[in-house]
Amino acid sequence: MNCFDDNPSIDSIEAEDETCELSAADEDAPTTITVAIGSYGYMPNEQIAGKPRFSSDVYAVGMVGIRALTGLRPTELREDPRTGEIIWRDEAKVSTALADILDAMVSYDYRKRYPSAVEAIAALSQLTAASIEAGVLHPPAMPMSESHQVWLERADELFAQQRYQDAATYYGKVLDACPNDYAVWFKQGMALENLHRHEAAITAYDRVIEIQPNDYLVWFKRAKALENLQQHTEAIAAYDRVIEIQPDNYWAWHDRGRVLELLERYEEAAASYERAVHLKPRFELAIESRKRVLSQLKRVDRLYDLQHYEEAIESCNKAIRSNPDDGLAWLMRGMAMENAEQYEEAAASYNRVVKLQPTDHLAWFKRGGVLEKLERYKEAAIAYNQVVKLQRENCWAWHDRGRVLEKLQWYEEALVSYEKALRVQPDFPEAQAGRQRMMLHLLRSRSETPTT
Repeated sequence: MNCFDDNPSIDSIEAEDETCELSAADEDAPTTITVAIGSYGYMPNEQIAGKPRFSSDVYAVGMVGIRALTGLRPTELREDPRTGEIIWRDEAKVSTALADILDAMVSYDYRKRYPSAVEAIAALSQLTAASIEAGVLHPPAMPMSESHQVWLERADELFAQQRYQDAATYYGKVLDACPNDYAVWFKQGMALENLHRHEAAITAYDRVIEIQPNDYLVWFKRAKALENLQQHTEAIAAYDRVIEIQPDNYWAWHDRGRVLELLERYEEAAASYERAVHLKPRFELAIESRKRVLSQLKRVDRLYDLQHYEEAIESCNKAIRSNPDDGLAWLMRGMAMENAEQYEEAAASYNRVVKLQPTDHLAWFKRGGVLEKLERYKEAAIAYNQVVKLQRENCWAWHDRGRVLEKLQWYEEALVSYEKALRVQPDFPEAQAGRQRMMLHLLRSRSETPTT
């Protein structure tokens, strides 16, 4: 038996597991293994113990399917402490029928799983693509004869074997007799799409839409086919239809953003990615996509707010290369570097701002804070002096000036600074504590001074 290929057709999921080829007469008989290979989380307990079964491969593929639906790695999923079973259904919108199949595939007890790939594929093939996503299996529009039912089963079998051309031929035979069976049209569309016959696939999907106009999955598939034909405007319209039917479909929001990005409609793409992340906060693909577009737009403020500091720095660098005298870009660069704990570079950026804009009190204040972190207290005091010259009522600047003067052991000047802060804001506890410390220092030093 060849091991399952665990690289699913969903773009965001990477191949995570390699399992070995097994040879055995039956599931319960001892197995002969060449080598046991696997990624943690995708291997069941019996494989970790060095005793894999045929159903160990089924477990791996089931876990890949669950990751595709939830976006969570196996190590991020909870377990039932009583049974050891994976808890995942509340992390995804999925039909009960598909969830039951996946639960069987990843059962803790290998004897409760499908014995091999053949049985797992057979169970999945009984679900139409529409029923897998929507959880509803609609009956065909008209009764199907026994011979046509045999053709359909043969087509499904060929599709599962990835013999798409033969599957399309048999689906065509069924459709000649049952032209209004939307589920068969859907399968025909998928077979044609796998053959890269995207225009023919769209024609099949359009027949589904004529019969079931509110089937969001067929609109999703139609959008993908249009993307492959580089008909991007039409693809966006199809994604819009998905979202109209299912406003919370985060994949549709993400893929819509991707097409908008291809059209260089970056503001709209950013908004679409933003919506995807809002709907699924741990949607890493959408987070990365949003980051990329915001960088393209040089939206430094938004990147900074989202704590994407490296991307914010790079966007600032691009802006500075275009205009070396862009004071705002230098300021944002300094702030991003400060948050990335690159203090020397941050100080240099703030220094550039105050040279360009000597009255920028925020840049002076930020410069003072970074110099203080670098323990360059005299320079920090000079920066805070500039802030209080520009803003006499800035209580925080007076307080921070007092703090660095205290570290320099210039207690009298520090006391004056703390008192200035308290004149602006009498109930400023940090300044009150600073004044108290300075008064104690001064009293102690005077008491220790010998009298003449």
